[in-house]
Amino acid sequence: MRNDWEDVYYDKIYSSILNTIYERRKIDVAFTKAELNRQFRDICILEGLDYHGRGRVGDLNIEATIAAMQHALAEWE
Repeated sequence: MRNDWEDVYYDKIYSSILNTIYERRKIDVAFTKAELNRQFRDICILEGLDYHGRGRVGDLNIEATIAAMQHALAEWE
């Protein structure tokens, strides 16, 4: 369960990442679904590399980024 500030932060990152993906699709012909999949795999690897502890803000950032990328990939057709 997240606190209020965590919900606000998560939503801000989620929206920002999703909007960035949408805008990039519009203006960058080289940005493909395969490229987004590669970036998604990279962020998932990064999520598992927390042996030093990145803190709650870092965790929320990665969680929101992964969720936004999953959303964009599911919509992409």
